[in-house]
Amino acid sequence: MMKTEVRKQPTKDEVIALIAGSHRAVYILLSAKEELYHE
Repeated sequence: MMKTEVRKQPTKDEVIALIAGSHRAVYILLSAKEELYHE
């Protein structure tokens, strides 16, 4: 069954998860970049 997602206002928990996730992604990218520069 195909379900179409209806975009509602995100809940506070979703916003927090999104922000935490993007911060983690940025941190991982910066860490990887540091590793490359140290090679």
